Amino acid sequence: QLPPAVGGLGGGAVFLHADTPSYLAPMKRLEELSHSFAAKHAALGATSGLLMSFVHVMQLHSADALWQTLKDTEWLRTKQVRLVVIDSVAGLFRTSDEEGGSRAAAAYERSRQLLRLAARLRQLSD
Repeated sequence: QLPPAVGGLGGGAVFLHADTPSYLAPMKRLEELSHSFAAKHAALGATSGLLMSFVHVMQLHSADALWQTLKDTEWLRTKQVRLVVIDSVAGLFRTSDEEGGSRAAAAYERSRQLLRLAARLRQLSD
């Protein structure tokens, strides 16, 4: 959120969270970080409120919701997103052994999905 002239990315951020049923805990931590960052960069006019206005928060309930969010990229352009944070990406791809497959098969599928995700995020960064 800092301007590029002082080492920043000059844009907003998206915080996608999935590992908690409520967004309250992640938001509390995000607000703590914004207060700390604002204090450090007060000379540049940074305030917690200003910083938080450039952070867009979305709660994800499934891997499918993540794929849909990353497929529809119009929000990246309109909100000038320069940073995407996913907390916790592994939680979206966990499967239970009750689904009838072996642990090895589940681990293979999880790895495949995470590599696919990494490729998609790389694509978005270009």
